[in-house]
Amino acid sequence: MARNVWLAPTIYSIGFFSLSLEPIFGLLIPLWALKLGSSPLFVGIIVGGSALLPAIFSIPMGGLADRVEAKTILVFASTGTALCIVFYPLMHVWSLLALHMIVGVLSSLVWIGAQAYVAKFGSDQQRARLMANFSSATTLGTFCGPLVVGYLLDGWGFTITFFAAGLWVLMVGLMALLLPEAGGRKAPDWSELRPSLQDFKQAASLLAIPAVLLVMMATLLRLSTYAIRGSYYPVYLNGIGFSAFSIGVLNSSASLAGVFSPLAVARLSRRIHPPRLLVCGLGLAIVPLMFTPAFTDFGALLILSVVSGTGIGITLPLLLSILANATGPELRGLTAGLRTAANRLSFTVVPILLGAITDRLGLATGFYVVGLLLMLGVGALLLYVQFRYLRAR
Repeated sequence: MARNVWLAPTIYSIGFFSLSLEPIFGLLIPLWALKLGSSPLFVGIIVGGSALLPAIFSIPMGGLADRVEAKTILVFASTGTALCIVFYPLMHVWSLLALHMIVGVLSSLVWIGAQAYVAKFGSDQQRARLMANFSSATTLGTFCGPLVVGYLLDGWGFTITFFAAGLWVLMVGLMALLLPEAGGRKAPDWSELRPSLQDFKQAASLLAIPAVLLVMMATLLRLSTYAIRGSYYPVYLNGIGFSAFSIGVLNSSASLAGVFSPLAVARLSRRIHPPRLLVCGLGLAIVPLMFTPAFTDFGALLILSVVSGTGIGITLPLLLSILANATGPELRGLTAGLRTAANRLSFTVVPILLGAITDRLGLATGFYVVGLLLMLGVGALLLYVQFRYLRAR
C-alpha cells in the first residue's frame, strides 16, 4: 500500500529532475563557452555537438529501454551524468565540446528511461492521467532549474553552479531506487548501445505509421525552440545587459506557463482535433521566440516568453499520447528513442545554423531567419495533418 501511495509522486519527481537538465545547460553552457572566449559559431558547435551522438544512439537506446528494466537505466544514466558534470569547470573550449558530447548521450538516456517507464506503466486510462501529470511535473522542473542556476551563477560562480547541477540530476537516480520494476532484464547488456541495423530498420518501419511520422515532424519543430533557448537566447540577453538570474527568470517563465497549459489540453481537445491543436501549439511556441530581438524591455520579453511557453506546454502531452496510442507497449521504448533522435537532430542543426547566420548577418537577423524557416515547417505540418494524417484515420 505504501508503495502505491508513493509511486505517482516518485514518478513525477523523476519527471521534475530529468528533462530540466536541458534548460539548465541551455543557460550554463553558452555563458561558460563565452567566458572561455568562444566565437558565436563555436558556441553553436558546442551546443549542437552535444546532440550529435544522441541523434545517432537514441534509437538503439530506445530499443535498450524496451528490453532492459527502465529503473536500472535511470540509476545508471543519472549517476554517470552527475559524475561528468562536476568536471565542467576544469574544461577549456575543445575539451568542453568533448565532455558535453558525452553528457549529451547520458542525459538523453535519462530522459528516454523516464519516458519508457511512464509509457509502460498501468492501464491505458491510468497512463493517460499519469502522462498529463508527468508532463506538468516535467515542465515545472524546467521552470525551477534555470531559476536556481541563474541565482547560483550570479552569487556563487560557475564551479558551485555546475556542482549543484550534478546534484540535481543525481536526484533522478535516487528517486528511481524507490520505483517498482516495470518489466525487462535487470542486468543490461551495454553492448546493445552500439547502433544496431535491426533497431534502425524497426524504427524506420514505425515512420510508416502516420501518427508516428506526425509526432516526429512535430518533435523536430518543437525542440527547435528549445535549441534556440539553449544556445543564442541567453547570448542575446547577456549581450543587452541582463544578469544570469534575469535570464533564468525569462527562461523559467516559459516553463511556468508550460506547467499549466497541459492541464487544459483535455478540454481543448474536445473542441479542436488533437493533431490540429498540436500544430496551433507549435505556432504559438515559435512566433514569440522569433520576435525576441525586436524587444529589449524585460516586461515585453517576459510576455513573449510566457506566450511561447504556453504553446510548448500544450504540445508535450499531445505528442506523448498520440505516440503511445499508435504503438504497443513492447515498442514504446523504441518510439521514445526515435522521438529523442528527432529532438537531438534539432539540437544539432539549429544552433549551428543560427551560429552561421549570426556570424554573417548578426544575431537579430538569425532569430528572424530561423523563425521563418520553422514557421514554414509548421505550415507543411498542417498540410500533412489535413491531407494525409486525418484521411489515413
